[in-house]
Amino acid sequence: KFQVRTGSNDKLPFADLLRKVHEIEGVKKINFLSSNPFDFTADLLDAITLPKIDNYLHIAVQSGNNEVLKNMNRRHTIEDFYALVEKIKEAKPN
Repeated sequence: KFQVRTGSNDKLPFADLLRKVHEIEGVKKINFLSSNPFDFTADLLDAITLPKIDNYLHIAVQSGNNEVLKNMNRRHTIEDFYALVEKIKEAKPN
C-alpha cells in the first residue's frame, strides 16, 4: 500500500527550490500550488514555514470518499488527507 509521504525524511528538489528562491533578495512573497497531497514530506512542511511563503495553499482533495480515491489510484485516504491538513496547520498556523 502506498502511504502519504508526509512525515517521511525524503528530501524533495521542490522544497530545496523553495529555500533557494526564498534567499533571493528581491523576492517578497512565494506562492505555489500542490496538485498531490502525496508530495508533502516533512521537508516540504519545513520549507513552507519560511517567512516569504504565502499563507495560501491549494491541495487537490479530489474526493472525500476512500473507495473513489482507491478507484482513482490515489495514494492517500481521506484520513491521510485530514492528517496532512492538521500537520500543515501546525507548520503554518496562519
